[in-house]
Amino acid sequence: MSGSSIDLSPGGVRNTITWTDNQSSVGTVTYTIKRNTSNSLVGAIVLQSSIASGTQRWNDDTATPFTTYYYFIEATNGVETAVTAGYELRTTENKYALTKNYKNTHFANLVFNPVTESFDEV
Repeated sequence: MSGSSIDLSPGGVRNTITWTDNQSSVGTVTYTIKRNTSNSLVGAIVLQSSIASGTQRWNDDTATPFTTYYYFIEATNGVETAVTAGYELRTTENKYALTKNYKNTHFANLVFNPVTESFDEV
């Protein structure tokens, strides 16, 4: 399993989870995506269930910027169920939602610089 987080300017962030679809010879495999803010299935919420076999990517558009999530993929063939280890993914910030406007009429766009971990005016 792997993942990435991108800015959806304007309007939020998207975490994308990808995995390898190992189709079972016993029954039809379906997937369930779960998410938690701790590396535990206890308290994890179901984001999507009954994802068809052959799918290898899922987008989480409900993620909150600057939040670390743990994603779990549960695969079942109707008889057996297997769950992956948690995949840690820190959500990017919605960098384009920020403007500098404190008691003045001048608006400036800010862009996050990951090298300096600060905002630069553009």
